[in-house]
Amino acid sequence: MLKISVVGCTGKLGKVIIKNILNDSELKLTSCIGRKGNQFIGQDISEIIGEEYKNISISDAIQMTDECDVFIDCTNAESFINQNAEQYLHKFKPVVIATTGFSDDDFIKIKQLAKQMPIIYSANYSIALYNYIESLKLVVKTINEKTDVRIIELHHNQKKDAPSGTAKKIQEALCEANPNLQKDNINISSVRGGNIFGEHRVVFVNEKDEILEYIHKVFSRESFAAGIIQASKWLSKQPIGYYTMNNFMN
Repeated sequence: MLKISVVGCTGKLGKVIIKNILNDSELKLTSCIGRKGNQFIGQDISEIIGEEYKNISISDAIQMTDECDVFIDCTNAESFINQNAEQYLHKFKPVVIATTGFSDDDFIKIKQLAKQMPIIYSANYSIALYNYIESLKLVVKTINEKTDVRIIELHHNQKKDAPSGTAKKIQEALCEANPNLQKDNINISSVRGGNIFGEHRVVFVNEKDEILEYIHKVFSRESFAAGIIQASKWLSKQPIGYYTMNNFMN
């Protein structure tokens, strides 16, 4: 069985990931880590997932965890860079980065870390989203310079980064697929409200008064958790290096 440790376990995504691990016969949850000072430190994970006693206590230090095969980190960019990254250097285990909001300098540090262990990063681990982006890359190849391209992304009001990492990923994919496009030509609009899990719209408006709109919606965090777990299984078999969703899917 593949042994998994979840870092950022008390967050909304962390809880869903834990439940999925517990329900997967190929996986074993060996440890759960929360931030220092969190009210659940020292308590059993049953306190955060609302299920029966699991005999797994929540700790606040990565370096003190039991042995695992893969770390899943769903904390936040600041915690990962300033606290977690150095602790992973003491473990040399594969790390699935399941959070967004990293700066260009942060990615330089992440890729340096990937020289010591396998690391995968994706702004969005939804398998359907990957297929959505691949479809968009086919569409954008045929547009001309008179077509306006717009990205609209909607998320819950607690999301810290705007535009979303997924919207940026879509923007980059469109520019790569059509060299005539530049990032400055593809505006991203961000909407924050309520409990929206995630929605991305790409709109093509041409000079013939036609509009093409492509939409990807997420109705729960299950799709993210499922993709993260599949990526964890894949990453556990990879050599040291930096990987993306493209590497995983291909």
